Amino acid sequence: MLKNMTIRTKLLTIVSITVVALLIVTVLSTITINGIFKRVKTTIFDELFWSMSMILNADRDMYQAYVAMRDILSLDENSEEYDELLENYEENIDQVKQRISETKEMIEKKQGELGGDKRQPKWKNSF
Repeated sequence: MLKNMTIRTKLLTIVSITVVALLIVTVLSTITINGIFKRVKTTIFDELFWSMSMILNADRDMYQAYVAMRDILSLDENSEEYDELLENYEENIDQVKQRISETKEMIEKKQGELGGDKRQPKWKNSF
């Protein structure tokens, strides 16, 4: 059968097989890259941004607790403002603990999903 084909037909067959294979690889690569991009986007924007936001809010609450503590030191223990500032201080400290705890849980959950080891840096897992 190959003996009866012209050189032009033989070359066209070889080139067309190569082009079809290249198209298949391109389509599969595009699908794979889109899947990876979506996972990375979810990780970076949804989860890491959430963690940064929680830590930033905890930092703000800690500063508000610091201001309340500083103001408490200059007041008499029996004053109404003292009780109000003390309540504000305790509320802010509780919010800091809650936000840091939630962020820590999210990071540990993600680290577990990604197969990270808490005891050693990621680069040591490579060797």
